[in-house]
Amino acid sequence: AGVQYEPSALESEVDQDHLKVIREAYGSRAQTLITVLLAFDAYFRWYYALVKSVPFTCEYSIREERAFENMKWAIQMQEQFERLSINGSAVVFPVCEFEDNQTGCP
Repeated sequence: AGVQYEPSALESEVDQDHLKVIREAYGSRAQTLITVLLAFDAYFRWYYALVKSVPFTCEYSIREERAFENMKWAIQMQEQFERLSINGSAVVFPVCEFEDNQTGCP
């Protein structure tokens, strides 16, 4: 019965009071604005972590920690960009639940 909205991981980390202010100020356009802002935020988190990366000669545990951090931010960035591009598209793909011997949407 319709598409249920689930906040992204990045949106869940943000101060909800700030999001409430944006939603009250921009009404029906608020979610698009929030998604755009979070996409930029995710990009800058990933980019600055890359710029401030640790030297290859440091301890493996330090490099591993930085790599996991960068991967997390890259995934969050990709999720925000996907949400942004899907929201801007007029095409909506249905969510299909597959049963035994069923190969497509009903």
